[in-house]
Order: sequence, then structure tokens, then C-alpha cells
Amino acid sequence: MKELSVIIVEDDLIHQSNAKSLCKKLDLEVLALADNHYDALALILRHKPKLILVDIMLKEGTNGLDLIADVRAHYQPLAIVTTSQISSEFVSKAAQAGIQAYLAKPLRLEDLQTSIFLAVENTKLLNKSSDFILLKHARGTDRVALDSIVYLSTAGNRYCVYFCNEKEYRMRTGLQEAFEALPKQDFIRVHKSYVVRLDAIQTLLASDTLLLKNRTQIPIGEAYKKELLERLTT
Repeated sequence: MKELSVIIVEDDLIHQSNAKSLCKKLDLEVLALADNHYDALALILRHKPKLILVDIMLKEGTNGLDLIADVRAHYQPLAIVTTSQISSEFVSKAAQAGIQAYLAKPLRLEDLQTSIFLAVENTKLLNKSSDFILLKHARGTDRVALDSIVYLSTAGNRYCVYFCNEKEYRMRTGLQEAFEALPKQDFIRVHKSYVVRLDAIQTLLASDTLLLKNRTQIPIGEAYKKELLERLTT
């Protein structure tokens, strides 16, 4: 597991120390430790670990499921939740949040190792069989098929809007960061404020405008024109 980096989010120092010790025994790269939602979110977005190991209940009245939802508005790490009590309500909420695994505390080495292995392997299978992205909205988080995303645009300096076939999602992330999370064979940056799905393009109206199949017109930035023309003609 040498390639796997992790940030541990746990507000109990004993459980935090145990989690760190177990991760090191599994040869994981422990990037940082946090004990609350706000510090954890900042650390996770700065370091971009491949795995988040997070307690369900955190300081200041926050919880691990909300933290994971906020993180997945930016990118899609593996997530394993730890808890002192596993209830049917917890299992249901964890499943809705797309949690790869959950473990009872205190953590044991064998359980953690197995959960990480299964989370990695299941994610590989899922990515092969279904291309999707998790997008947050007011009532929760949707699993959105990548082929339903028509285009993306900026909305101010700190937001990006995903325009999908049947819904729009306003996310707190930059356009470039959102673009980097999409498969490059399917999407292209055409303007400083727009990313477009290639097969959503209907025609080139003029040298500086695209017409999409849904009749939306998208401007073409001069800096992006050459690559766009090359992609459209290959």
C-alpha cells in the first residue's frame, strides 16, 4: 500500500494515535492529522490524499459524512468512516454518501487492511463499469454520469456550474480543477470560462462560436482554438 496517502480525521487522541500507528504499519503515507471539519477540509484540499480515514462524529457539532460530501465537491478520494456505534441509520447514511467502508472503533490492523484493499478494488471495478462523478446540491449528493454533462462554466472566481442533460450543479471549485477531474478524451477547454463535452458539439458557427446539440452557443477563446480544431478534425 506504499502508493496510498491518507489524512486521518479523529477528535479522540487515543483513537487518532491508534489509527496513525496502524496506517504506518500498513506502509501508508500519513499526510496530516485533524480533529474537526474545518481544519480537515483545508488539509485535504491542500494535500489531496487518495484516502480519508474519518470519524463519524467530530468536534464543534460536525460529522464525517458532511466532511466527505464537501471534499467530493472538489475531487473523489476513497473514504472510510470509523464509529464507536454502528446502527442501521448510520449504515444507511454512509451508503447514501458513497462511503467505501466503515469500521468500528477501536480499529484493528486486519480490519483496516481488508477495508482499504476492498475499497481500492471496488473503486477500480466501478470506474471500469460506470463513469460518473459525485456532485453536491442543496438536498444531498448526486451520482452523475459523465456522459450527461454537456458543459461547464465559471460562476465568479470561486464557483463552477455543471450543465447536465436534466440538471445544473453549482460547485465551489475552480473551472480548471473541475476540468482536471474529467476524462480528457471526452472534454475540452474552449475558453477561459468554458469546458465542453466533445460529442455535445453540433457545429462551429463561426471562428469564435460553438453551437451545441442543445442549441447553447459557447464562445471560443483564441488561446484554445488550435487544439479545438485539431480535436474536431481527428
